Amino acid sequence: MSAFPKIIICDLGKVLVDFSYQHQRPTFLEHCSVGPERVQEFFSQATFLDYERGRVSNEAFFEAVKRDLGWKEDYACFVNDFCESLKLNRDVFDFVFSELKSHPDVWEIWLLSNLGPLHYEYVRAKWPGIFSNCRRVFVSCERGCRKPDPEIYAAVLEESGQSPYVCCLIDDLEANCLAAQKFGFDYIIFDGVDHIREALRSRTVTAVAKK
Repeated sequence: MSAFPKIIICDLGKVLVDFSYQHQRPTFLEHCSVGPERVQEFFSQATFLDYERGRVSNEAFFEAVKRDLGWKEDYACFVNDFCESLKLNRDVFDFVFSELKSHPDVWEIWLLSNLGPLHYEYVRAKWPGIFSNCRRVFVSCERGCRKPDPEIYAAVLEESGQSPYVCCLIDDLEANCLAAQKFGFDYIIFDGVDHIREALRSRTVTAVAKK
């Protein structure tokens, strides 16, 4: 894709909202009987990935946390520690929903995110502006699939009715971007607001040069 994208598809985690499963709140780690390496490993394994696909309930997920991480506190404490680690990236929020949304070449902003039910509920309540500013929202726990599963990109195209060639995915993970590329999407691997701005500027310059 050489021209400025018409539809910006934005990731949530580590883009609009900052969090890291391997660096949870200190109290989260304190409430586990295992070390931080095991915690990090847990959040890349099948139980958690299926939780983000909506195939594991909140209760079953908590039971897995108790079993695999040796969680020592109650469910309410877990929900608090698990969700309060999320922080809004205000500079990215302002850039996407002010500068990009008002750009004359941009038609719409969409959201495409891997989120389990607890984080999805928390983010919707805490920062409703993320969702109200997005024309379309694709969240893994509602879709039954997650990036980089091919099914989620296919769903985006089928339901939107748009060509992938007018779309640009902004995501922090290369694997998610490369999977989107197979469907024809342009992409930018997130590395801060300045990087996004420069990447989009270069697309404009390239398009002008080709005229």
